[in-house]
Amino acid sequence: DISIRGFSSFHGADAAVFIDGVPVNSPNGPNRHGAVDFNWLTPDLIERIEVIKGPFSALYGNYNLSGAINIITKSKDKTSATLRAGSYGNYSGGAVYGREYEGVTPFIAFDYLDRDGYRDRANYKRVNSFNKISFPIADGTLALRFNASFRDSTGNGFLSVDDVKSGAVDRRSATAGSIFDRSSNDYYTFVANYVPNGLTGLSATAYAGRDEFKFFDTAFNSPTASPDPTDPSYEPTSFSTAERNYAGWRVQHSSSNLWKERLLLTVGSDGQFDDGTVIAGTAVNGQVDDVVANQSRNQRAETIQAGVFAQSQILLHSTFKLVGGLRWDYIGTRVINNVFADNSGQHDQSTLTPKIGAVFTPIRAIELFTNYGGGFRSAAATELSPNRTGATFNDSLGVAKLESVDAGVVLRLPLGLKLSGDVFTTQTKRELRRSTDPANALAVVNVGSTDREGYELSIEWQALESLRLQASHVGVETQLKNVATPGGDRIITVPDDTQTVSASWFGAAGAYKLNVDFFGQRVGRRPLTADGSVYDDGY
Repeated sequence: DISIRGFSSFHGADAAVFIDGVPVNSPNGPNRHGAVDFNWLTPDLIERIEVIKGPFSALYGNYNLSGAINIITKSKDKTSATLRAGSYGNYSGGAVYGREYEGVTPFIAFDYLDRDGYRDRANYKRVNSFNKISFPIADGTLALRFNASFRDSTGNGFLSVDDVKSGAVDRRSATAGSIFDRSSNDYYTFVANYVPNGLTGLSATAYAGRDEFKFFDTAFNSPTASPDPTDPSYEPTSFSTAERNYAGWRVQHSSSNLWKERLLLTVGSDGQFDDGTVIAGTAVNGQVDDVVANQSRNQRAETIQAGVFAQSQILLHSTFKLVGGLRWDYIGTRVINNVFADNSGQHDQSTLTPKIGAVFTPIRAIELFTNYGGGFRSAAATELSPNRTGATFNDSLGVAKLESVDAGVVLRLPLGLKLSGDVFTTQTKRELRRSTDPANALAVVNVGSTDREGYELSIEWQALESLRLQASHVGVETQLKNVATPGGDRIITVPDDTQTVSASWFGAAGAYKLNVDFFGQRVGRRPLTADGSVYDDGY
C-alpha cells in the first residue's frame, strides 16, 4: 500500500508512481487498475525519492489522485560485494560494479534473495539484474538502463484466528488448500534518460518494457479445503495470468530566463502505448483451466495515453509566489473481451486538469501555502467491458475525476527545528475499492463518489549534524456519498489516523562509517465494512 492523505489503496493505485520518470502504474492489471509494483527495486539502487502530496503538479497525469512519487535510481556506486544470512532460511547476496572511465560511468548491480519465511510455504525467491551506463552529451548526461527481475513465491493461505488462539492450529502452518498456491513475475525494462546539467533546460525519457505475471490462490476458500480434487471438501484454486508490453516517452523543457528571471516555466509532453492480456478463472491441481466457459475474465486491452502540460512559478514579490499549471490528457482504450464478446469495444476519453497555488513567506521562518488541483484516473477495462452476462460496453464512460484543496504553514525555528501542519479536503468520483462481499473478496468495485477531510502535523529536528529526528500525525474522516444501504457510508480500509516516528544517526569509528536508523508506525482503526460493523483496531 501507499498511504497519502486518506488514500490507503489496494496495491497503491491511487498515487502516480515513477522510477526515473517511467510510470510504474499498470493499467487494466489482474489485481487492480493502476496497481503499482516496484518490489524488484531494492533500497541499494535508490538515490533519492521525490514526493508531492495531492494532485497539485501538472507534470503528472493518470492516477495522480493522492499525489505523485518519483524514485531516482543511482548512476554510480563503489564496487562491492555483499552476503547476508538471517533466520527462517533467509539468504541473500549481491554485487555492484562501478567505475568511471573518462566520463563514462557504468553502474551494474546484481541481487539474489532466497527466503523460506516464518510460516510453512512462505518461500520467496528474487533475482535482479540492474545495468546502467551514463556519459556526458551536449549540456547534460545520457543514461541508458536495462534491468530484469525474476520473482517466484509460494502461498500459505489465511488461518482461522480462533483456531490459532485455541492451539488447534499451529501459527506457522499453511492451510490445507494452499498446496498449489504460488506466483511468479518476470519484469524487463529498457530506459534512455537525458537530463541537463542544471535545473533548467531540456530533459527527455524514452522507455519500453514487458511484464509477465502468474498467480494461483486458495486464500479466500475454506481453510479446511482438501488439496485432493476427489475429496468433497475440495475447492478449486483461483488463478490470474497477465502479459503486458508497453513503451512511452516524456519530454519537457524548463526555463527561468523569463520576465526578469521571476518566472520559471516548464512545458512538455508524455505518453504511453500499452498492450496487455489478463485471464482469470479456476485451476485444477495448480494448472490453468483454459476452457473459456470456466473463465471469469479473458480480456485484451490496448491503451494509448498522451498528455501535454505547462507549469509555472511566478515571483510577484520577494514574499509572495504564485504557482499553477494546466494539463490535457487523452486516453484511448480498445477492449477485446473473449468471455463476453458482445462487451468488446473502443473507448476514447480526454480531460483537462488545472492546478493553482500560492506561497506567502512574510519572514524566512514562516511559510504559508494553499493549493487547488484536479486529478483523474482513466476508466478500467473491467468498467468499460464488464465481465457479466447482460452487460454492454460503456462507451459513454468518462475519466474518474478528483478535486483537492489544501492549506498549511511551515515554521523554521532556531536549533534546526521545523514544524508544519496542513488541512486538506478531497472529493473523488467513481472511486475503486476492494469489495466487501466475503464471497468475492478479491474483486475491485466502484463505490461511487467519496469525500475525505483531514489534517497533518509533523516535526523535524536536526538535533546534531549527525542526528535527525522526525514525527508525524495524520487524521482523516471519510464518507461515501452514494450510500447503497443506510449507515454504509465509510470507505473501507482507510485508517482514522496514522502516526510515524523516525531517527537517523551517522558517525564514524576510526576508518569505519556507522549508521543507525529507526522507523516506527502505528496505523489506527480501519473499517473493514462500509457500515463500520467490523473494524481492524490498528497495530
